[in-house]
Amino acid sequence: MQTTELTHSLTVEDRLDLQELIARYSLARDDKRFDDLLSYFAEDGEFERIGKTVSGIDALRAFFLGSADRYDFTNHVTHSQVLDPAPSTDDRPRVNGVVSGHAELVLAGEAHFAAYRYYDEYVKEPSGWRFKKRSLNFFYSMRPQDMAEGFRSNQRIRWADGTPTAADLPEKIPGWQG
Repeated sequence: MQTTELTHSLTVEDRLDLQELIARYSLARDDKRFDDLLSYFAEDGEFERIGKTVSGIDALRAFFLGSADRYDFTNHVTHSQVLDPAPSTDDRPRVNGVVSGHAELVLAGEAHFAAYRYYDEYVKEPSGWRFKKRSLNFFYSMRPQDMAEGFRSNQRIRWADGTPTAADLPEKIPGWQG
């Protein structure tokens, strides 16, 4: 499809609707209300993490069910959202957004804290704003007892059931690259 040069002007109502979308997403995810969670995605919606993309509602359902089975408890808290209208590749208005947040998680019986950013693409459909794509990036995720050592390294992804790996952020942000 051809990209148009037209962008959608965001109204105050659009901004509030998009802010509510990210809050409802977090609540539905934590409450394991998967039908609600999936209703916040466009039919062609995608979720991306570490270079792997899950596309379409059926694949997203399987992904979120598998993810929920991994955790004993989750509490996602969004902090801020920055929105920028984007060119459209179809007749749906589009917006790019960056959402920051923290999460409290229990994995394998152990508490973890995480700080993340979502790089989002939103589309406006007749039913309202939906996620076209969510790309999850971590500053860190680790157990509280690992934080003193973990923050001295870029190996800040330290799940209780895995090997420490490099964090996505801030090292991949252009201003941090030397």
